[in-house]
Amino acid sequence: MTINNEGEEARMSGELAITELDLSTQISSGAEFEIDDGTLNVTPVDVEVDGAPSQVADSVAGMLAFSIQIPDLPYGLQITDVDPTAGGVRVEGTAQDAPIMSEEAA
Repeated sequence: MTINNEGEEARMSGELAITELDLSTQISSGAEFEIDDGTLNVTPVDVEVDGAPSQVADSVAGMLAFSIQIPDLPYGLQITDVDPTAGGVRVEGTAQDAPIMSEEAA
Protein backbone atom coordinates (compact mmCIF):
# COMPACT_ATOMS: atom_id res chain seq x y z
CA MET A 1 0.00 0.00 0.00
CA THR A 2 1.09 3.53 -0.69
CA ILE A 3 -0.43 6.80 0.49
CA ASN A 4 -0.38 9.71 -1.95
CA ASN A 5 -2.11 13.06 -2.03
CA GLU A 6 -4.66 13.92 -4.67
CA GLY A 7 -5.16 17.62 -4.18
CA GLU A 8 -6.11 18.07 -0.53
CA GLU A 9 -7.11 14.42 -0.05
CA ALA A 10 -4.92 11.50 0.95
CA ARG A 11 -5.49 8.29 -1.06
CA MET A 12 -4.22 4.81 -0.25
CA SER A 13 -3.74 2.42 -3.14
CA GLY A 14 -2.23 -0.95 -3.88
CA GLU A 15 -2.92 -4.47 -5.10
CA LEU A 16 -5.19 -6.91 -3.30
CA ALA A 17 -4.89 -10.67 -3.73
CA ILE A 18 -7.59 -12.95 -2.31
CA THR A 19 -6.58 -16.52 -3.06
CA GLU A 20 -9.92 -17.98 -1.87
CA LEU A 21 -11.71 -16.01 -4.58
CA ASP A 22 -8.88 -16.37 -7.12
CA LEU A 23 -8.91 -12.56 -7.25
CA SER A 24 -6.07 -10.09 -7.76
CA THR A 25 -7.15 -6.50 -8.25
CA GLN A 26 -6.32 -2.86 -7.56
CA ILE A 27 -7.78 -1.14 -4.52
CA SER A 28 -7.89 2.49 -3.49
CA SER A 29 -9.34 4.41 -0.62
CA GLY A 30 -9.44 7.85 0.88
CA ALA A 31 -7.69 8.22 4.23
CA GLU A 32 -8.74 10.17 7.28
CA PHE A 33 -6.19 11.01 9.98
CA GLU A 34 -7.00 11.46 13.66
CA ILE A 35 -4.79 12.00 16.68
CA ASP A 36 -6.05 10.32 19.84
CA ASP A 37 -4.02 10.21 23.05
CA GLY A 38 -0.62 10.09 21.34
CA THR A 39 -1.69 7.73 18.56
CA LEU A 40 -2.15 8.55 14.87
CA ASN A 41 -5.16 6.61 13.56
CA VAL A 42 -5.60 6.21 9.79
CA THR A 43 -9.12 5.23 8.71
CA PRO A 44 -10.07 4.32 5.13
CA VAL A 45 -13.06 6.03 3.51
CA ASP A 46 -14.71 5.42 0.12
CA VAL A 47 -12.94 2.08 -0.47
CA GLU A 48 -12.88 1.05 -4.13
CA VAL A 49 -12.06 -2.53 -5.16
CA ASP A 50 -11.92 -3.04 -8.95
CA GLY A 51 -14.08 -5.93 -10.13
CA ALA A 52 -14.93 -7.31 -6.70
CA PRO A 53 -18.28 -7.79 -4.96
CA SER A 54 -19.31 -4.97 -2.57
CA GLN A 55 -18.85 -7.19 0.49
CA VAL A 56 -15.15 -7.46 -0.42
CA ALA A 57 -14.84 -3.65 -0.22
CA ASP A 58 -16.37 -3.75 3.27
CA SER A 59 -13.83 -6.37 4.38
CA VAL A 60 -10.94 -4.47 2.82
CA ALA A 61 -11.81 -1.34 4.82
CA GLY A 62 -11.00 -3.15 8.04
CA MET A 63 -7.67 -4.38 6.67
CA LEU A 64 -6.60 -0.87 5.60
CA ALA A 65 -7.14 0.81 8.98
CA PHE A 66 -4.00 1.20 11.08
CA SER A 67 -2.58 3.12 14.04
CA ILE A 68 0.88 4.45 14.80
CA GLN A 69 2.02 5.34 18.31
CA ILE A 70 3.67 8.78 18.19
CA PRO A 71 7.03 8.67 19.99
CA ASP A 72 7.86 11.12 22.77
CA LEU A 73 8.94 14.38 21.18
CA PRO A 74 11.47 16.84 22.59
CA TYR A 75 10.40 19.78 24.76
CA GLY A 76 7.03 18.18 25.53
CA LEU A 77 5.75 18.74 21.99
CA GLN A 78 2.34 17.13 21.39
CA ILE A 79 0.93 16.55 17.90
CA THR A 80 -2.70 17.67 17.83
CA ASP A 81 -3.70 17.32 14.17
CA VAL A 82 -2.50 15.87 10.85
CA ASP A 83 -4.05 16.97 7.54
CA PRO A 84 -3.14 16.05 3.95
CA THR A 85 -2.04 18.87 1.67
CA ALA A 86 -1.08 19.00 -2.00
CA GLY A 87 2.61 18.79 -1.02
CA GLY A 88 2.44 16.22 1.81
CA VAL A 89 0.92 16.58 5.26
CA ARG A 90 0.50 19.48 7.66
CA VAL A 91 1.21 18.61 11.28
CA GLU A 92 -0.04 20.84 14.09
CA GLY A 93 1.08 20.63 17.67
CA THR A 94 1.45 22.36 20.99
CA ALA A 95 4.23 22.79 23.54
CA GLN A 96 4.96 24.79 26.65
CA ASP A 97 8.27 26.46 27.45
CA ALA A 98 9.83 25.20 24.21
CA PRO A 99 13.01 27.12 23.30
CA ILE A 100 12.68 28.87 19.97
CA MET A 101 16.38 29.71 19.74
CA SER A 102 19.25 28.45 21.86
CA GLU A 103 21.70 30.87 23.42
CA GLU A 104 24.42 29.55 21.09
CA ALA A 105 22.39 30.63 18.05
CA ALA A 106 21.77 34.16 19.37
